[in-house]
Amino acid sequence: VYTKVIRDEEAAFLATANGYVTHFVLDQVSILAGAGKGVVGIKLKTDDTCIGGVIFEGKHTLVLETIGGTNREVTSKQVSATNRGGVGTEIVKRAG
Repeated sequence: VYTKVIRDEEAAFLATANGYVTHFVLDQVSILAGAGKGVVGIKLKTDDTCIGGVIFEGKHTLVLETIGGTNREVTSKQVSATNRGGVGTEIVKRAG
């Protein structure tokens, strides 16, 4: 669960423990006037969890740290904006 008051931000990155990242524009998220159920940002496989995300404007870089301790930088140019609710793009392959 993630909540944030949007100001000038335009897009979001979400990352999963299994190495998937999604990038979508915030125009796809409806503004709710009353109580609502929210929206699905990324579709998770049964054994996966969302480990974090960031909401941003302009260009942005998301830094993921692998289990081995190396950093993997993902830019909004590398992972093009798609529709929210998909499985995302596999950025890091997990072994085992």
